[in-house]
This record gives sequence, structure tokens and C-alpha cells, in this order.
Amino acid sequence: MQISKINNSNSFTSRNNPIPTETFISALGKITMSEATSDDITPVAKLIRQREMLSFKLKNFYGENAAEAKTYYKQINKNSWLKDIKQYLVKLLQKPDGNSSILVAKNEDGKVIGYATMESMDNVKEKVGIIENIHLDYKYSKGDLGHYLLHKIVKTAYGQFSDIITKSPSIGNYYTYQELGFNHIPPNSNAAKILNARNLEDQDYQGWMRKTINYYL
Repeated sequence: MQISKINNSNSFTSRNNPIPTETFISALGKITMSEATSDDITPVAKLIRQREMLSFKLKNFYGENAAEAKTYYKQINKNSWLKDIKQYLVKLLQKPDGNSSILVAKNEDGKVIGYATMESMDNVKEKVGIIENIHLDYKYSKGDLGHYLLHKIVKTAYGQFSDIITKSPSIGNYYTYQELGFNHIPPNSNAAKILNARNLEDQDYQGWMRKTINYYL
């Protein structure tokens, strides 16, 4: 997937792994899933920020350093944070190999209520895809929508990657991933060696990318 001009939604084009648009009726109402356009960048970035804000609070607001964490949190520039996330998304969509994707779910009002991202890993011999994020707006977190996002983003990657690694074990439990062919990463596998070499828990990777990688296809 690529967006050649990020400020013009009409310039949106797909390349190696286009995602067909799909609309269906669920317990959550009418849902449409499609590839992201430039108009979706800000809504997706806001969902990512929402997720990271909650993650920060859960990790830091209830320990012995809670007071310090709350003070730090108040000083965070939320707008700057949003800008950084949007830059990350734009960079992902503009990758020249044509294998990175952002899938969005929208409700009947056209609001982005969830997303999934698939990014090709750079500078490795194997063609490895990473499911960087899967997240839903809190109001839509119940039900199977997250599972369907996972299923659909994985399906688009068939034939494009030798391995698919997920960094988002928050959608369901292990069995959810196992049903799609995911297993624990063998410690001596090529996937494990790549991840160790990349040091994916390093601070150079954005906060919304720090989850432990547990599964691969």
C-alpha cells in the first residue's frame, strides 16, 4: 500500500497486497473495512494515542512512583505526540516496497473505530511482515471485530512474506492466534535471530511498538 500524496485522499493507490473493501452487519451495527486513505491518518493516530495514554496510566499510575508519573503525564505535549504518530503512519504508507498496509474499520457514520497495521521489516534478507498494531475504540472492544481485523490483515499478507510476526497479542488470547496458524517463536529460528538483531524493545522503537513479540506465522 502506498499514498503518493498524503494530503490528497484521491491519490491513494494499492500495490502488492490490496485489501478489498468489505461491509457487513454485526452486533456493533454496520461495519466497513477498507484500506486506509490519507483522510484516515489522523483518526488512526488518535486511536494509537488513546491506546498509549491508557497503557502509560496502567503501567505507572498505580505503583510507588505514581505521583511522579502523574506529574510527568501532565507535562506531555499531547499534540506533539499525535504529530509523531502521524509521521510514523505516513512513513509506513510511503515505503517503496508496496507491502505495508493499514486496514481500518468504520462504523455506519464513517468514523474510524479500529485499525490494524502490517509493515515490512527493513534491511533483512527474508521478507518478514510485522503486525505492528491492532486496536479498537473502547466502545467497540467487545465482540469479534478485533479478531476479524487480525484475520483480514493476515490474509492480505499471504504470498508477500516468508514470515509474519505479530506484536499485538492484545486481541484475544493465544488460541485466537493459534487458529490463524501462529505459534510461539522458536528461540533458534531465523525469526528470533532477526528480532534479536533488531532489538525491538529498544527505545528507538515507538511506545506503541514495544509489546513482547510472542507469535509468528
